[in-house]
Amino acid sequence: TRIAVKGEFSGRPTDFTSSGRVSTSLGAIDFGGEMAGDGRVRRFSGTLGADGFDVGRLLANDKLGRLSVKGELDGSYDGTDLKADIEGEVSQLGFNGYDYREVKYNGSVFNKQYRGVITSDDPNVDFSLDGVLDFNAAKPDYRVRVEVRNFDLHATRFNRRDSVSRMEGIVTADVSGTSPDNANGTVIVDSLVYVNHIDTVRMGRISLVGDNADDRKFLSLNSSFVDAEFRSRMSYMEVFDYLRRRIRDYV
Repeated sequence: TRIAVKGEFSGRPTDFTSSGRVSTSLGAIDFGGEMAGDGRVRRFSGTLGADGFDVGRLLANDKLGRLSVKGELDGSYDGTDLKADIEGEVSQLGFNGYDYREVKYNGSVFNKQYRGVITSDDPNVDFSLDGVLDFNAAKPDYRVRVEVRNFDLHATRFNRRDSVSRMEGIVTADVSGTSPDNANGTVIVDSLVYVNHIDTVRMGRISLVGDNADDRKFLSLNSSFVDAEFRSRMSYMEVFDYLRRRIRDYV
């Protein structure tokens, strides 16, 4: 792969402006950055952009296509607190033979907490995501709400068999943990609807609750069509490995 780098840098490592371009046979990446400040407070900003960059070839993944993205970063650091605002847009992301477009994101960082919003105006993938990721405690806390207004499974080539195949729904999650074995919280799927050329299926509200610790595992599933509970003293990986071995013995 051919790589060429061209750029400019002016100033010192702690007080500078810079810009440049990395050109490859896969596409080009443009970048820029600034840092300045007085006393203990350093302010920084940066930009990053790519137009039609072939991430599929880069990662040797035939599911991925080309990426067009632009982003901006503005923030400060005073030796104790890190603050930053991030925003940008993905105007093209190829996956599975479909180009996702008009995906916008913005967020803020304060030390170990990130708040962000992602919205998509793609007519076949219309959704919004609002979330908080908090890494200040011993176990990270995740609070996320996703509203899918239209996900066309046929147009995005997840379902090539049915000419009509789409879904919508709302997912909210309030979970803390570093792994499935110590994850606690609730995930709720609401107003879930699936439409195909034959029928419209409304699944109502689905609730999944986890209460896990080193010496116990508990999951509860509640919905209009099934209720179930799982309890164990074994880790989930041990349970999955046991089930996988048992299934392999009989298949």
